[in-house]
Amino acid sequence: MSRLTEAPPETVRVNGHLLEVLTDWRQMVRFEVQLMRTGTEEGTAFVDKWLRSFYVHPQQAFAVADAEQLWNGLLWFYRCGRKAEKRSAHGGSARPVRAYDFEQDAALILAAFQQAYGIDLTATRMHWWRFRALFDGLPADCRICKIMEYRTADTTDMPEKTRAFYQKMQQRYRLQQPVLCPRAITVEEHNAAFIQRITGR
Repeated sequence: MSRLTEAPPETVRVNGHLLEVLTDWRQMVRFEVQLMRTGTEEGTAFVDKWLRSFYVHPQQAFAVADAEQLWNGLLWFYRCGRKAEKRSAHGGSARPVRAYDFEQDAALILAAFQQAYGIDLTATRMHWWRFRALFDGLPADCRICKIMEYRTADTTDMPEKTRAFYQKMQQRYRLQQPVLCPRAITVEEHNAAFIQRITGR
């Protein structure tokens, strides 16, 4: 589908059935925040909770598809229809540095939307895909964008003074480790842990 010419989806196709879903940006922001704070050992309960809150008619959804299929439908919507990024074969166990956190950076994100688009997120209903597109398209002069640049910058080949400055900024704006989880986990790790539990693979 073309995001320029077609309306963002209100349904997700799962096992040949179109299932109505909740599309508001707040729902998916909460999902991402909890996804980053829930350990893989809690995967089954986490998945069941979100399947029942994401699908408008969960009883109907479970009648036409299994939990793994429904979870994949949720992830497809969360990723805005994009395929999951594949890790490099040489990447080992390292994960990309997190650029932002919807909870810890909430005030900065609210300010950025007001500055860039004149949108008051506290009083706005918006489709998740639109929110995500606007968030990804925030201009570089927004403070949150500069902070995300600091957090994710590779300082390896920077001149000494520049590297020292970026390292100072990275320390200043470092995201705090979530309290509820010993480490943040990725969507793919959640998916893999869940599939292993329900299939035994």
